[in-house]
Amino acid sequence: MSLINKSYFIGPLTIAQLGHNNVVNNLTTFIERFEAEVLQAAMGYDLYKAFIDGLDVGSDEEIAQKWLDLRDGKVFTTQSSIKKQWNGIANASTKRSIIAPVIYTEILRDEAITKTGIGTAVAESENTVSISPDLKITTAWFKMRQDIFVLWEFLMANQTVYTEYKYSQINFGYFGSQNQFGI
Repeated sequence: MSLINKSYFIGPLTIAQLGHNNVVNNLTTFIERFEAEVLQAAMGYDLYKAFIDGLDVGSDEEIAQKWLDLRDGKVFTTQSSIKKQWNGIANASTKRSIIAPVIYTEILRDEAITKTGIGTAVAESENTVSISPDLKITTAWFKMRQDIFVLWEFLMANQTVYTEYKYSQINFGYFGSQNQFGI
């Protein structure tokens, strides 16, 4: 069960030719590959597992509010008494997600280089100039990092609600900075 789908790739995260089945299939493969990885890095394994289990309820059960708040977002007060908006892990109404920018950057990286039988190459076209996707990658990554930081503030402010949250399980290195120079 994926939390996001092709409808999350709009605006600055638009993927070209998303109406074509092969593009949708490729996107779905990337979502299946990276969604759990991103969430485990951001939330730690224990909270990730509880979150996924909490969303997976039978048709006669309701999803607990704490999981809806984590998924869809909520206004909260930080530990420094500042009101903030947590936009959610995968808000179906706003199509905001902490997962989509990671998927987007991975797809751009993958498409930037063509794999051949003798190595990798950058494709050339007759009437176009190929440019690096680094600016789009770093812009999406920066926005995702901002959202991840708000997620961490949300979890710290709600430790009594999200008892599965363990600061020591967060993979902070996964969300390191990126720039268009590759350093």
